[in-house]
Amino acid sequence: MTRLWLVSHITGYEEALKHIPLEELGKQVVMVSGSSLSPQTNSRSWNLVKIENIPYNLDDDMLFEFLGKGPGLVPEEQGGVHIIMDRTTGKTMDCFLEFPSVGTAERFVQKRYNNNRRCILGGRHISLEVVKQGELMRWLFPKAKGALWDDDGNLVIRAGVPKTPIEIISREELVMILGHARTPHRSPFSRKCLQRPYESLMSVVTKFPWKETTAYTLRQRDLIFQSAFESGELLKRQILRGKAGPNIDLKLLRRLCRTISFCPGFTYRQKLTFLDAMGITTSECFAILGDLGISHPLATQFQALTVRPGADYVAVEAIAGLVASGAAQQSQVQSQSERNTLYGTGGNNPGFPRGPGTKEMGAEASGGDVDLSMRAAAEIELGRVYAAIKATFDQDQNQGPIPG
Repeated sequence: MTRLWLVSHITGYEEALKHIPLEELGKQVVMVSGSSLSPQTNSRSWNLVKIENIPYNLDDDMLFEFLGKGPGLVPEEQGGVHIIMDRTTGKTMDCFLEFPSVGTAERFVQKRYNNNRRCILGGRHISLEVVKQGELMRWLFPKAKGALWDDDGNLVIRAGVPKTPIEIISREELVMILGHARTPHRSPFSRKCLQRPYESLMSVVTKFPWKETTAYTLRQRDLIFQSAFESGELLKRQILRGKAGPNIDLKLLRRLCRTISFCPGFTYRQKLTFLDAMGITTSECFAILGDLGISHPLATQFQALTVRPGADYVAVEAIAGLVASGAAQQSQVQSQSERNTLYGTGGNNPGFPRGPGTKEMGAEASGGDVDLSMRAAAEIELGRVYAAIKATFDQDQNQGPIPG
């Protein structure tokens, strides 16, 4: 099948570049000739309804009873509901609901005021207000260094700040979130809503500005993943030991798994690692990620690239063969130390280029330059893919037909 596809679609090196089924993690991109990435339009900025004065123990059952049937929220894996938690005290603050259009948001507010003039949620009088995306982003990422959020929720680098990656969320902030999950008894607010730290971390994952791939590093991405991974392990242990409190259950764990699976910034290998650690079977893992259209071994080889969702599997397999063949050819003329630097030391197919010696489980485990921006790492990895494919065609000219 792959041989037939190559014969019918690929006539040479330049033609092969047009069919590379890879794109940059964090946002949808179009691959073009040469080692460069051309971004598509920015992702949509959802419209928000802010709910103030919510009860501290607000949970899904209470909230969705208030929302009623068919509230019209955006899909859960893209956000939907964000309940803000003060990271120092664990106190529940305001709630934000995301809608696909401003009209839907306004109709929701109008309907709730018409049907319930006092607007009561969990025994408390609340207020509803349509607000801009920027307000939610300022709540979730209040300490972004050298940047601010405009009303539409876009990250704006301050004037005079060097054009280098910034710290959007700090290690200390992530540690504080996990702290409330590990020891909820340390705060009177945490005891009332055991699920809140997990929900807070899910909001960080879904709302992090992944599309701004020049603004954050691989280290920042890996720190967020490691926090999510640790929270998942903690949640799983509590459930298995039978010591889980209210709202600490399999439903919450499934929400966390789905949030990680749909995150555009995490690598395919990170997602597989997370789902496997949560007790998801191998077949279920591939089913979940297969639905996203990225279930191919080629996707495990990169830190900043992924297989384009929905790409034809035969085409991916064929291009992967070209890359593997070229990488093997290159390895014959390189020293062992050079191979370790260029291709890393792990993965299902060591012949594939992976990035600068990086591994899948976070910054501390990585031997590569994790202080590269996501964009810079993607450019490097894409360049190595091009070089491997070129080596395959150079070999073809000297020795025979391209592999199939």
